[in-house]
Amino acid sequence: MQRAASFWIVVAAVAFGGTANAVAQARLCPDTVKVEQKGAAPPAGWTLSYNEGPASLEGVTFFNGPPQEQASLVYDRWVDGKDTSVATWSLPHDARGYWLLCTYRRTSLELSKRLPDAVTSCQVVYERQVSNAAGLPTVRTVTCK
Repeated sequence: MQRAASFWIVVAAVAFGGTANAVAQARLCPDTVKVEQKGAAPPAGWTLSYNEGPASLEGVTFFNGPPQEQASLVYDRWVDGKDTSVATWSLPHDARGYWLLCTYRRTSLELSKRLPDAVTSCQVVYERQVSNAAGLPTVRTVTCK
């Protein structure tokens, strides 16, 4: 089954090995990534400098198959609460497998990782009152089981 469309969320920095329970307990995606930028040429009259701070997590997309194939998934259920919204993705067994893609602010760097085949669903809790630099809801937690 292939579902298309993008929706961003937070992802995984730990190696996805072991049981699905380990994935549920794992911290998905590194909160920050150190990125070294070089090679820009400033316009005449401008001085070039680089922000030394790490790039912060901006979001994540779930994919059916490798992210390069662009089969991004839309959540199956969205529930608004008082301060949060919860999105749930159902991930029935599929030979292509499911992947997470992490994106970061102030960089084009992306990290992706295949989820273990035992994972059958993922849930993301978003802050309703806080958005990130891209205008998307800020992710509070991500769990997969």
